[in-house]
Amino acid sequence: MRISSDSRLLYVVLAVVLPWRATAADLDGAAIYGTHCAACHDASSATRAPAPAALKAMSPENIIQALENGIMREQGASLTAGEKQTIAEFLTGKAVGQAKPQPVTGLCAPSTASFTTSGPGWNGWGVDLGNSRFQTANAASLNAETTPRLKLK
Repeated sequence: MRISSDSRLLYVVLAVVLPWRATAADLDGAAIYGTHCAACHDASSATRAPAPAALKAMSPENIIQALENGIMREQGASLTAGEKQTIAEFLTGKAVGQAKPQPVTGLCAPSTASFTTSGPGWNGWGVDLGNSRFQTANAASLNAETTPRLKLK
């Protein structure tokens, strides 16, 4: 089978354009990072901003959330939604929506313990869910007759 010159030209164009398009997003991500993020994140020991290696461990959704509603919302305010997605995908090396949920491990079993007491007692916390410090006479088992019998320990 013989390939026409038009077909060869198409193959050459595709061979040049497709790889370039795949790296265009990376170049845009690198440019956005260099303009908006690198000053702090590349000097993480001085600025306390997460280093690029720490950002790579995150999901792109977490980075977008930080840029839109989190600690980086002021810096993210000047970026478009597309730029936020591009920078998040560039930093993590993952596409938005393709992050696998991480298994939850190492957590304690759910507890049925309560921070409140139902009878007399003081556990160091407040006596109700509002963390109030007031003990009613009934909860403390005190009244006018028992108060004079209190002794200092």
